[in-house]
Amino acid sequence: MRAWLRIILTAAGTVAAWSLTAGDAGAQVSCARPNVLAQAVHVVVPDAPALAQQQGIVGTVQVVVSLDPQSRVTGTRIRSSPSAVLNAAALSAARQSTYQTEIRDCVPIAADFIMDVTFAGQTGAATPVPMVIPAPPTRPSVISQQLVRTDDDSRPTVVITMQGTAARPPDVAYVNAGIVTNDDVSATAAAKNDAIFAALQAKLAALGIDAAKIKQTFYSLTYNARPTTPSPVSATAAPMQPGGVQIYSIPVPRYGYVVSRQFQLTVDAVTKVGAVTDALVAAGVTSVNNVQYTLTDPSAAYNDALASALKAAKVQATTVAQSSGMHLGGVKQIQVQQQYLTPQPVPFRGPPGIPAPVQGVNMPAPATIDVRATVVVTYFLKP
Repeated sequence: MRAWLRIILTAAGTVAAWSLTAGDAGAQVSCARPNVLAQAVHVVVPDAPALAQQQGIVGTVQVVVSLDPQSRVTGTRIRSSPSAVLNAAALSAARQSTYQTEIRDCVPIAADFIMDVTFAGQTGAATPVPMVIPAPPTRPSVISQQLVRTDDDSRPTVVITMQGTAARPPDVAYVNAGIVTNDDVSATAAAKNDAIFAALQAKLAALGIDAAKIKQTFYSLTYNARPTTPSPVSATAAPMQPGGVQIYSIPVPRYGYVVSRQFQLTVDAVTKVGAVTDALVAAGVTSVNNVQYTLTDPSAAYNDALASALKAAKVQATTVAQSSGMHLGGVKQIQVQQQYLTPQPVPFRGPPGIPAPVQGVNMPAPATIDVRATVVVTYFLKP
């Protein structure tokens, strides 16, 4: 087994410039970025010790790195280690790496930080990759973008959870539909289904929609024997249709060989959805289940929602701090939850075998699609 090393630290940080506007003890301090969390600027990856490779010794060595206000390393020590064989390599990596210490209110802070160096066995060659998993001394490791101070637990904080929303008009729609056919001969049942499918492709082509936009999601062939006595039939009211048309669904039993095909149609021009659903019904499809409006690429809207959430979180945190007789400090940690948007489903047609709504009368597309971003921001508080 060939051993390899993984350094657990953060990406390179930005050093904030700072200056005094007056020379006396009460001078005001101004800088471009008054609060900057500690970060690793350059990580030195050490070689795994030969003995560790030979004996398969792996694990994480936690090194405490002491930084002065000029971000210079003034000391290193082992906090925990799975084996003394790994200690020298971990200490050497910590001493040779470079850092940006924390800046608080434009003043660089001398403090101790935790650096994790993980030695892990691997059968093939690999390039060590910097990871971002700091290890606080009194609580479990938390994914973050900063180094973690050993005395952070003593500082007051406020945690704000905020959601931002960005609304955009939909630019794509997905139509879900199905074709069900039956016959006493399996080949005939399949041929009937294929004929309807070919007819709808021709009608969609006339609307400028290519066959590649039709994705088949389900296909089955089953046999349903005819019962010796007829089954009772009951009517079920369907949702009210546009124009106030009430439709009742009367399920029609299908016997013999039953072919069921489900497909999803992508409509890139949402203004064509009404014509598309009319074309499907005219071609003979047996169900048009719903239309789902959404965004092709929600990333730009998500970034706007994220910025909105972060801005609102800071406003709320400031209010909490002032109400508590304190002031808002810098950001300790930001957690961003997974992005999501809210597709808008719209029912269109009643079930097959019943009167269909008037051709061309369809529910309009939603005006906007909401894209949401949620953040959990931890701020330091100061007197």
